[in-house]
Amino acid sequence: MNININQLKKQINSDLKAEILFYELQNILKKERKALAKFVGVSKRNNSKDVIDLSTLLYQDKTGYTNEAIVLHISKNSIYHNLPELLFHPLSISNATMSNKEIVNEIKKNKEVENEALGFFMPFDNELFKQSVKLSSRSLHLFNDNNVLFFKIIDELIGIDYELTNLQKQNLFLFLCESQKLKENLPELEKLLSLL
Repeated sequence: MNININQLKKQINSDLKAEILFYELQNILKKERKALAKFVGVSKRNNSKDVIDLSTLLYQDKTGYTNEAIVLHISKNSIYHNLPELLFHPLSISNATMSNKEIVNEIKKNKEVENEALGFFMPFDNELFKQSVKLSSRSLHLFNDNNVLFFKIIDELIGIDYELTNLQKQNLFLFLCESQKLKENLPELEKLLSLL
């Protein structure tokens, strides 16, 4: 499957939450190509977007073949960003006797260490992120007809003596989630009762 990365960038909605976009990307790629997440850290420059960019990455699989993966650059912190900086970098990169060139070299060395650490933590970050994607996709499919457990929980929570259809249970659950807004709002409560 040959995917044009520029065309894919135009097709995706980068305003979506990263987990949702990653889930959709996996559905587009199916099993033919691997999707990865690269955490670049939180920055105010990203205009509160989760997804910053989309790129490709060449990697070797277990059999030794070179494959291409789609990489979603995400503005979330990696494990690296959450650990103390002292684990990877010295407290101070300069001292009074260093020249400007030496300071610049130390900054470059720190950047290389950061990139290596991000590369090391990338598989762990991806596994944690994939679990987050699974949770998000479960919430997207909360009202599937085959979700018997959800409706059993609703029956226990509501404890109503008469029978409700699954659609009525869904509506009641959604309205109960917004119950603070409905309090003393008679027109909205009337709408709720008409849906039940």
